[in-house]
Amino acid sequence: MRTDIPKFHSIKFISNILIVSIILSISISGISIVSTAMEINFLESSDEWIDFDNDEMDANDNRVLIIASIYVVISFSSMILFFLWFYKAYKNLPVLGGKELLFSARWVILRFFIPILWFYQPYQATKEIWKSSDPTIQETDKASRKSMITPDFIKVWWALWIISSMAGWLYLSFTSSMITMYDVDGFIILDYIDIFTEIPIIISSMLTLFLVKKISFNQEIKGNSLN
Repeated sequence: MRTDIPKFHSIKFISNILIVSIILSISISGISIVSTAMEINFLESSDEWIDFDNDEMDANDNRVLIIASIYVVISFSSMILFFLWFYKAYKNLPVLGGKELLFSARWVILRFFIPILWFYQPYQATKEIWKSSDPTIQETDKASRKSMITPDFIKVWWALWIISSMAGWLYLSFTSSMITMYDVDGFIILDYIDIFTEIPIIISSMLTLFLVKKISFNQEIKGNSLN
C-alpha cells in the first residue's frame, strides 16, 4: 500500500484564524492613525517641549505606547499566520492538479526574505496558488497557467505589499534620525509619515483578506471534489 500519494489538507481552519487576525490588524491600523492624528494635534499646540503639560504628555505617551504594543503583537501574529497559510495553500497544489510548479512548498516562504527575489517570486507563487486552486479547471501546468488571466486585484495587492514594505523601511530610517534630534517639528513630520505608511498597509490588508477567503474557498471546493 502506497503512503506517498499526496493528500488534500483543508486550510479552512488556519484561514478562519488568519481572517480574524487580518480584521484585527486593519482595526488596530485605523486606531493607530487616529492616535497619531491626536498626537500631531498635541505636538502642534506648542513649539517647545518645555511648554507641554506633563500630565497631557504622559497621557499621550501612554496611549501611543499601548496602541503601538498591541499593533506589534497583532501585526507579527498576522504575518506568521499568513506565511503558515501560504505554505499550506501552496503545499496543496500538486494534489489539486498543479504541475510544473516553480517552487517547492518547503522553500516557498523563504522567497519573501531573500534580497531581490522577494520583489517578484512571492508574486509568482501567489499566481500559481490562485490559478491552480481554480475549481473549474482540473489540472494546470506552466503553459496553461501562463495563458490564464491574473486578476488585477492580485497585481494591486502585490504592488501595495512592496510599497508598504519600502514605506516601513523609510519610516524606520526617519525614526532613528528624528529621535536623536529630539525636535518637536521632527516628531510631527515622523507622525505624518506614520499615517502615510498606514494607508497602503490597510488597503493591502483588505486585499489580503479577499485573497485568503477566495483561495481558501476554491481549494475547499476543489479538494472536496477529489473525494
